[in-house]
Amino acid sequence: MKLIYLNTLLILQLLIATLNLIAGDVDDKSKVEAFFDEWLVEMMEKEHVPGAVVAMVKDGSIHILKGYGYADLNKKRPMDPVKTRIRVGSISKLITATAVIQLYDRNQLDMETDITEYIEPDILEKYNAPINLHQLLTHTGGVGEKFFGQTVKDSKNLLPLGQFLREEMPPPLANPGEVINYSNYGISLAAYVVEKISGQPFAEYAHNNIFSPLGMSQTSFIPPEDWDAEVALGYNYFMRKYRELPRGHWKPYPASSLITTAQNMALFMNAHLNYETNGSEPKLYQHAESLKLVHEEHHTLNSHLPGIAYGFWAYEDNDQHLLWHTGHMPGHRSALIIMPKHRLGVFLNYNSDPKFLNAFLSAFLQRFFPTETAVADTTNETRSAFNALSYTGTYRHNWYPRTSPGKACALVGIQGKEIRVTATDNKALLIDGVLNHPMGVDLFARTTDNKIVAFVRNDKNAFAHLYLGGVEVYNKIKWFKTAWFHRGLIAGIVVTFTLSTLICIIIFIKTRNNNNGDESLLTLRSIRKYAFLVAIAPLVFFIGIFILTSLGSYKMIEEIPIALYGLLSIPFFAIAACVGLIYHTSITWRSSCFKKHEKFFVFVLLTGILIFLWGLNHWNYLGYQF
Repeated sequence: MKLIYLNTLLILQLLIATLNLIAGDVDDKSKVEAFFDEWLVEMMEKEHVPGAVVAMVKDGSIHILKGYGYADLNKKRPMDPVKTRIRVGSISKLITATAVIQLYDRNQLDMETDITEYIEPDILEKYNAPINLHQLLTHTGGVGEKFFGQTVKDSKNLLPLGQFLREEMPPPLANPGEVINYSNYGISLAAYVVEKISGQPFAEYAHNNIFSPLGMSQTSFIPPEDWDAEVALGYNYFMRKYRELPRGHWKPYPASSLITTAQNMALFMNAHLNYETNGSEPKLYQHAESLKLVHEEHHTLNSHLPGIAYGFWAYEDNDQHLLWHTGHMPGHRSALIIMPKHRLGVFLNYNSDPKFLNAFLSAFLQRFFPTETAVADTTNETRSAFNALSYTGTYRHNWYPRTSPGKACALVGIQGKEIRVTATDNKALLIDGVLNHPMGVDLFARTTDNKIVAFVRNDKNAFAHLYLGGVEVYNKIKWFKTAWFHRGLIAGIVVTFTLSTLICIIIFIKTRNNNNGDESLLTLRSIRKYAFLVAIAPLVFFIGIFILTSLGSYKMIEEIPIALYGLLSIPFFAIAACVGLIYHTSITWRSSCFKKHEKFFVFVLLTGILIFLWGLNHWNYLGYQF
């Protein structure tokens, strides 16, 4: 028995030593570089990514700085981690959060004060409740979002930040502090506070107080024109061809428009990992407590899941706690990860649209910080303590516009991903097709990797959100608001009005010689003309939208095409045709020439057009809701 015990103890010690050895690989530059050479190159080939750059810092030094593939496919310009300037999208928000806390560090602002104490109140005239900087940096300010017409080709055309916010500020989505709503406009409001307090345009403040002190000479929110030659181009892979995507500068630029290099991002990561108050390394803050404040978790929708720090998203996996943020611009994706406990930072950027940043993070942690997946505690007592059916339904990711045509991003799946939750026979849940067992009150664990998810109740004790941690919040929606329902509705409308148009054409052909001057027949002929106009209008609208998006949906992010204004006029044309159809139908209703099947046909057309108009209004395509 003693021998068995000693053998078991020896095996455990060997296992622990092995895991520590593997975890120690992160200090070995050659092994980290080999990981990128293998994993990243394989993903680039699989997902058709032209180029990528990586940087890794450890203990204050740059360990890895490497480029892969091309920044420009036509010119065969390589991705260079030092020279190639890259668009990092929403990683820009980390700069904004850093700037806010710098002013807090200098006692120039308070995180809990209503921001209208710092900026002009009329910018927030649509908002009834006060918003503070704590809420803006944790995306709990309830600030709305827009997607269409949000970029300009030339940075010279960017409006001053205050003027832009005054003209473009979207209406609120929720009461401040109520729920996490990721928002570019919320972060831009925080940047405007910095601008007003410092007396400098935000881009200038960032240069003077962050980029220049850290030696980030290749970083800017509003870069000079001569930088364009070294900026990586963005691509997507469509129909077996690489297509260059339009370049532009995001109007809420403090949230998305940063241009930098991998080497400069390494300097920024090092500054965020330097907690020492003395020494020669560049520092972001005068007090170490301010840096700790940035990294501290400030908001979560469930205490069992990692939430949000100031700017960063908290994340836990493989027994590791880390902070990270991702970024996306058309044809560009980035991830910045810091692990303060290990003084480790990793940055990745690639110039295409495939989404594998989460897969990268998981692969990196599993390679250098491996753990065995724990078995979820799913006792019968836990399973019997809840009603599985109460959780079921459809939940939609809450980052998408609500009050503009950009809402349709949720319809086509660009943003606003929907997750279906169903109950199983053994008191478990299928969440997005993955089996989850109960772990506690409103908590479930995925059987694949034991990741925790939580359901969040509203003030009426009804389930309102599905929470995956960080900014991953999904709102519960009714069945008739789901994308799948509306896609089916669109298919039904297209089929109905296609058949109706064909029927109208056939009737015209058959009755083209019936012209004996009878007044009832003339009115009936008018009914058929209006019926044709009613039937053709939705088809022209959907065909036009399809052509417009096929030519480049990303162009609508840059500017609203004139053609879209034309397409949005079609519903009004359809309404006018309906008025004519109803009028002529009413005066011919009792005529013997007006057959029952024709009356039914008119009824179907009018019902269909009402459904069409209801659907357009739901997605903000009825009128010019920009």
